[in-house]
Amino acid sequence: MATTIGVYDSGIGGLTTLSVLMRKFPQCDFLYYADNARMPFGTKSPDEVKRVVNAAVATMSGECTRIVLGCNTASVTADPAGVFKLHPRLDGFSPSETLVLATPLTLAGLGAKEKGFLTADTRELAVLVEITASLKAKSRLRPDMSGLCGYLSEKLPREGVKRVVLGCSHYIYMSDQIAAMYPSAPLSDGNAAVVKEVEASLSASAPSAAHLTESRVSDAHPSEKAFAEPQRSAPSGFALPYADPGRTAEKYAPQGCRDDEEYAAEVYRVKFRFTGEREDKKYRWLLLHLLKTYAEKTAFSAI
Repeated sequence: MATTIGVYDSGIGGLTTLSVLMRKFPQCDFLYYADNARMPFGTKSPDEVKRVVNAAVATMSGECTRIVLGCNTASVTADPAGVFKLHPRLDGFSPSETLVLATPLTLAGLGAKEKGFLTADTRELAVLVEITASLKAKSRLRPDMSGLCGYLSEKLPREGVKRVVLGCSHYIYMSDQIAAMYPSAPLSDGNAAVVKEVEASLSASAPSAAHLTESRVSDAHPSEKAFAEPQRSAPSGFALPYADPGRTAEKYAPQGCRDDEEYAAEVYRVKFRFTGEREDKKYRWLLLHLLKTYAEKTAFSAI
């Protein structure tokens, strides 16, 4: 039985987690569950978040052998059994020098302020990232978030920051802009850590569920070998989201995302579930960009 990894979030933030998992475990199948009817989570009550997360996990368990909460708020607030959680990793960091950027509910669940960490009120940022991504997708532009720099300048502290922890997966889309504000401060977001946890689980499971080694692939049944060695190229004429009829992925790649035929087939293998409006084109477009940028560097730091 093939391993299916499911990733859950309220919106596009968890695509960052999904992209890293896809780069790390290309032999697996993937399901993305976007609870976009209830986005954002960060300003909801803990009881409401627990209820919707538990319901989603119960639904996903019918299709997935591994489930990852790609939402820091869901991870910190809810506690369904047997799932992997993306959440801020604060151990070993100096609170007085570490800025933790997260939703109000995540900050409260972490006790970040009480522990002396630097924080900021960015409760609107996840929604602003969602809106900006939608506008960029509709206008067929790169998912550039520089238009939100004014918001960051207004909300974020300037002094005393020597490390930044991105405690909301939506904020990863703004990592370049945040890094520019703190050029000497390293950024971390937790995705590499959760990927390591998933990898440990796959390695400890039965060979059919774990990723196959090279020696085992050489002796595998043809159908099993095909599972272990997925095709990286798209079919001839394969069209990307928003592509005009007759235009191939290579011709219609967003600026900065050339050679997309290498990734297009992977993007279209992902199953998407939405609780609200279906946004397949937007999500696949963003995932394609993440696979070539963010995931490329993050997946192999998780070694």
